[in-house]
Amino acid sequence: MAVGMSLCLKGWIPSLTTNNCPTLDLFCFNPDTKESVAIQIKTTRDKEDDNGKFKKNNSFMLGSITHATIEEDIKNIITPFIFVHIDVKNNIKYYILSKQDIVNEILAIDKYCREIRKRKNAEFSPKEQLAIPLSYLEKYENQWDNLWLSQSKTEPSRETQD
Repeated sequence: MAVGMSLCLKGWIPSLTTNNCPTLDLFCFNPDTKESVAIQIKTTRDKEDDNGKFKKNNSFMLGSITHATIEEDIKNIITPFIFVHIDVKNNIKYYILSKQDIVNEILAIDKYCREIRKRKNAEFSPKEQLAIPLSYLEKYENQWDNLWLSQSKTEPSRETQD
């Protein structure tokens, strides 16, 4: 609901989806531009451990996206993402990525994971689910206009293909 409230405060009109749709969580309408967009939301929260100490959660799971299925998975990304992080003091931070941004970050994470495992000569589990670290998202904090960037194609940028 925090995302919906933030969208309302910007003058946009959010609407929740019904029946737990796996690829999107809400729709948003911008009355100024007459544009609509579907949005995927991922939330993480710092938690208290068994000893009463807070454990920082530094990454977001990306659903069923794995190293083995990454090429097919990125073709199925149809929306921008809003990542919501709630810290130990209940402060909320929003990281907003366009559809192209999320594809580029997923490819960058996959490339990094493969390089690390190769350097360490470690066994690579292609079925391992991808998670996006908060450090990858910092540049997208409060970038609300990313929701309205082109929704046309989902192709990796040249930077992430190298």
